[in-house]
Formats: sequence, structure tokens, C-alpha cells
Amino acid sequence: MNRCTDWIRRKGVPTQLVLLNAIVFVGVRIAALAGWDIDSWVVLPSMASQFMCRPWTLVTYMVVHLHFFHLVFNMLWLYWFSEYFLTLGSSRQLISLYISGGVLGGAFYLAAGGFGWINGDLCGASASVLAVVVATAWRMPRFEMQLLLLGGVQLRWLAVAAVGLSLLTSFSGPNAGGGIAHLGGTVAGVAFALMHVHEGADVVKRHFKMMPLVKRRRESLSVDGGAIADRIELDALLDKVRHSGYTSLTSLERKKLLELSNRL
Repeated sequence: MNRCTDWIRRKGVPTQLVLLNAIVFVGVRIAALAGWDIDSWVVLPSMASQFMCRPWTLVTYMVVHLHFFHLVFNMLWLYWFSEYFLTLGSSRQLISLYISGGVLGGAFYLAAGGFGWINGDLCGASASVLAVVVATAWRMPRFEMQLLLLGGVQLRWLAVAAVGLSLLTSFSGPNAGGGIAHLGGTVAGVAFALMHVHEGADVVKRHFKMMPLVKRRRESLSVDGGAIADRIELDALLDKVRHSGYTSLTSLERKKLLELSNRL
């Protein structure tokens, strides 16, 4: 048990969030097979009167998936973009963004229900995931994600596509409620990015500015040995990014790259 807990702790927040959603999915399915109808106690209702009786659903709904492919799709996007996010933000910020995206998405959904635009229940991490996607793409728009058949696609275009699809389903169709919740997640992502726009360093811009350093000779021998060692390590990491792409870096190398970029 302790070894399992240590493994989960070492894997970091992205893996932990994925595991949480997966465990809840399995738990809800097992409960359904056993004849226990717990869905209504964990999904978010659109009716304010029902929500007042189950206020915890504003939080629980964002880790509940009733369909397998809905879970898989959300978790893939969450994991991919969370890994990018952690190059600029902390694990605590990632958790906060996930929750705030889900809460604001749920608030949008409840507001739409109050106006009579929708009627039903909401579940899934889509609003939370979209908050992470938008915030990450806003802060590092030129980074590329390698997609099957499409090749490298910049994060900003992936975010635009995700938001565009949400807008198309926001006010009509079977996913109207989900689309409105996605808008809440989008707003949460933009708000986070704007609030932290001056925090830390933009790794993408630093990459473009510092790539020439890989080929540049040391201009001064008066620099202390520690700074030279840091510069050599930074150059090696930038070389790896240049030849194999950013995603080839391990999580430790990404954190080291950010640390050295801020220091030098």
C-alpha cells in the first residue's frame, strides 16, 4: 500500500487527476451494476431547487464520467496539457485551475438552468480540462503538440479548435448544457492566464531567444565556474529541444530548463 502511495505521489498531479477520475468512473459503474443509483447524487442538476439539496455536486460532477470514451478523451487532453502547464506553473496552481474551471463551468450551467435554457444533469471534467487547455495555450501559444496524422500543431490552434467546438454546441443541440459549461471553463482559463501573465518566465520566448547560445562560444572567462556549468547544462537542454522537440524532455529536465532560464 505504501509503495503504491509513493508511486502515485512521485507521478505528480497530472497522473493523480487522471487516476482520480478513473477511480470514480469505475466506482460509479460498479455501484450501477450492484443496483445502487448514485449517479443523481454526484452529477450537477440544472434545477436550482435540486442543487440546493445537493450542493456538493458543484465539485463532484467534475470528476464523474458516465461514458468510457468521454473519460478517455478528457483525460488524454488533461494529461497532455497539464504536462505543458507545469513548465510555467506549480502543481498547486494546476489543481486550483482544474477546480476553478469546473466550478465556474458549473455556475454557468446553473445560471443557464435558471433561465430555462437547459434541463438535465451535468457531469464530466470537460470544463476543468478546457480551463487547463486555454490557460496553457494562452501562456505558451507557439509550443507544438505532436498529433497523429496532423503532425506538430501549435497549442494556440488546438485551444481555438476546442473553444470553437464549444461555442458551436453552446446554445443548441444535445450538448447545449455541456457547451455552456465549457464556456465557463474557458473564462476560468483566460482569467488564470491574465492573472499570472507576469509571473515567472515564458519558456517559449526564452527558447527562441536563447537558441543561438547553443552555437555561440563563451565570450568571457571571468564568469565563475558555477555559471559556466549552468550555461553548459542549459545549452545541452536547448540542444535536445532543438533536435527532438520539447516533449522529449523529462519532467525533471523541463523544471531544470525553467530554473536555468530564469537564472541566466
